Amino acid sequence: MSPLMKKSYQILLHITFWLIFNVLQYARYIALNYGDISPAFYLVIGVQILLNLITFYGAYFFIFARIFDTPKLRLSILLLFFLAANIIFRISISRFIFTFVEKETWLDKYNSVWLQILFVVTYTSLSFLVKFTIKWFHDQQLKTELENQKQASELALLRAQINPHFLFNTLNSLYSLAIQKSENVAVSIARLSEIMRYMLKESLVEKVALEKEIEYLKSYIELQKLRTNDTELIKFELKGDVSEKMIAPMLLIPFVENAFKHGSKKAETPGIEIDIEIEASVIKMKVFNFIKEKKEDSNDNRQGTGLENVKQRLDIIYKDRYQLEIKEDKDRKQFRVYLTIDLR
Repeated sequence: MSPLMKKSYQILLHITFWLIFNVLQYARYIALNYGDISPAFYLVIGVQILLNLITFYGAYFFIFARIFDTPKLRLSILLLFFLAANIIFRISISRFIFTFVEKETWLDKYNSVWLQILFVVTYTSLSFLVKFTIKWFHDQQLKTELENQKQASELALLRAQINPHFLFNTLNSLYSLAIQKSENVAVSIARLSEIMRYMLKESLVEKVALEKEIEYLKSYIELQKLRTNDTELIKFELKGDVSEKMIAPMLLIPFVENAFKHGSKKAETPGIEIDIEIEASVIKMKVFNFIKEKKEDSNDNRQGTGLENVKQRLDIIYKDRYQLEIKEDKDRKQFRVYLTIDLR
């Protein structure tokens, strides 16, 4: 909504409030005395409504305009001066109006000093309440926008980290194939081209079709099969309907990538198992891999920047709609990942 629309919307709310408030305030009297209402009634009531508006918006725009920025002492002095001046002004106007109207019993209360004081205090308090409420909602909206901007910046940074990380590992794989003078180099480059095309086109959007994300995952797995030259190393199984579902891009690949990075080629086959199951709007992913023996001089004790990256993205995008469990079974020398996401 544009600022102009916001201002127009606020004006409409103010007009609606005053119409409803005044109708409720005087409707009962009009209904009970409809046949006996004199022109003096409309004159006095009209003046009272005008004075109420002056009290309300005088406090709204001048006394409480910078309610949180004005020093308390200065605000208190201004408020007391405003109340006193307003009471004197209202009493003077009321007395002046009463010199032009016919004396009626019901008009006596509107000529009362105490009633005018009550009007001033009531509408000044109402003005404060409205101003405070609007300010609070504005601050909350601003806070939400800043948080959204922060999250958008964090996601942009995390996405920027994905491409170099993935490309580095894949080029290492191609380098290994080239060293081995494998005939799979050309096929691997073609697979890499498909993967990079997906990354360039889809990784910058908020959501992609789950079907495309799964195809991207399959291309990566096929690329790794070519690199390892072992079709039995990995077992991939997909269950459920992937159509008409959306997911954040490149959210599943870090778990598969981590399995290849830290998995053992010498373990029993399949050394890596990937199961994806889709039930309604929920996707469940399981990744198992045997852990390769670490060299004594190895300083890579981390799960990898990819997993830390994806954890942060899950927290930002899906918050309470995901579950992630990562386990390391040292006895079986197996690493296990369980991920559940509600894609709604």
